[in-house]
Amino acid sequence: MEKYLKIFESSRKEKGKELYNNNSVTYVINHNNIYYSKVAGNQDDYLIKIDNNNFNCTCYDDLSCKHIYATLLSINDNKYSSINLNELSKENLLKLIDFCIKKDSSIIHNGAVEYIKFINIFYKFYIYKIKKFLIF
Repeated sequence: MEKYLKIFESSRKEKGKELYNNNSVTYVINHNNIYYSKVAGNQDDYLIKIDNNNFNCTCYDDLSCKHIYATLLSINDNKYSSINLNELSKENLLKLIDFCIKKDSSIIHNGAVEYIKFINIFYKFYIYKIKKFLIF
């Protein structure tokens, strides 16, 4: 990820590093080498997805925003969690999806689960002892 840090403008780097140093990166999750994160901004919380060379952020800025830079710093410093939903049984995965939909029904869009919203809710659940809820 270090190679991507070089493509940002200096002002974005400065603001992104400030977000990183202020612990504004709420979480970073690696799932199948795709990174999902949540960064607390001045106005709102922003969701980020990093997939190879593709960067996406829910902020109004372009593809090299300070939120993505802060996320890349976290990844570069190995400050992320890895999850593998493929390891869950079908029963547990259905329970997890059901739980997430009950928490925020907006994760369903045109009959499909919006993955970045799902991961956001999943992480909140994950840090509150997911293993107590699921059958292992």
